[in-house]
Amino acid sequence: MTKGYLSQLLNDKIKSPSAQKLEALHRFLGLEFPRREKKVGVVFGKFYPLHTGHIYLIQPRL
Repeated sequence: MTKGYLSQLLNDKIKSPSAQKLEALHRFLGLEFPRREKKVGVVFGKFYPLHTGHIYLIQPRL
């Protein structure tokens, strides 16, 4: 998954991503799909417009 596609996906520019792309996103973020347990957390900060630098900050917390 390219950084450009990831940015478009996270900024809601792509309205209906394919299942293959969503699976790639889960692999990129290191998430299991479907999730077995739910976690709740809060990330404080200004993350708009979202970009890959923000993702690198948020990703380890998932």
